[in-house]
Amino acid sequence: MFNLLHNRLLSLCCASLLLGGCTMIPPREAPTLRCQIDGSDDIFLFYPDMQTAETEKYLIFQQLKGLVIAVVDKRSLRFNRLTSLNLTDSPYPATLLSGQCQPQRQTP
Repeated sequence: MFNLLHNRLLSLCCASLLLGGCTMIPPREAPTLRCQIDGSDDIFLFYPDMQTAETEKYLIFQQLKGLVIAVVDKRSLRFNRLTSLNLTDSPYPATLLSGQCQPQRQTP
């Protein structure tokens, strides 16, 4: 049941990106995003070279060769990050995390 729901969610996300005018883009000079998970002190970074696509409203990032997909709202910098490990031996087939990103401060 969970895998079926997960597959439908992933298919819906992919279809909405394609219909929403998603374009593949080359890496560019964009700020690194520092993202904090809601209700946690955990943070992670999205580097510009992880960005694989962009729509008018969203930035799309990929990690771990596609096992992690994140969508960041350009206006609010809120994110949803889906980790799908059901193709691996992981006991945790999928996790969905949400939170807030901020541009990483550049150090001189």
